[in-house]
Amino acid sequence: MNARDMLYELRMSARPGYFSGRGATTSDLNYEILTAIAKMIEKHHGKAAKKNFVNMVAGMEKCTATDFLLELFTLENNGWKYKEQKFNKNGIYPEDIGTAIGTVIEGFAGNTSRDQTPLIRNQFLRENGKKVKSEFMYSPDGTYYSRSPFGDDFYFESDDMPDRLKKLYEDDK
Repeated sequence: MNARDMLYELRMSARPGYFSGRGATTSDLNYEILTAIAKMIEKHHGKAAKKNFVNMVAGMEKCTATDFLLELFTLENNGWKYKEQKFNKNGIYPEDIGTAIGTVIEGFAGNTSRDQTPLIRNQFLRENGKKVKSEFMYSPDGTYYSRSPFGDDFYFESDDMPDRLKKLYEDDK
């Protein structure tokens, strides 16, 4: 089973341009998708391929669906062997004039700066033996996000953030 078939099975678009400019959001990419793809990779390509997939996810600076798809297809083309990619890692990949216009609109709406990377991948990485930094994340709208040990998402406004948590967040930057 190739990467596109895996994505189709999960009903996720295999077109990087479809997600272009939307930022890293859990509505596009999340723990469930990462886990399902990892299981399919292990089933069809072996444990080493799955390990390389986990390394790929861990190596991504920002988990936009666009960058994820580009990295996934590169991983597959490299025989499921991971090496860090050097392409543009900003979540923008206009495939045609329509996606280019959509990307510009997303940019004007401020959506390209959304970064829910910790919410997308940290649980997946922990379950696959990777250590992750603290789970604080700052959104441009002034909200700090975190994840409880029980997997529940929660957030609090920056001025409501307890001082001890602010220090942890600032130390982790």
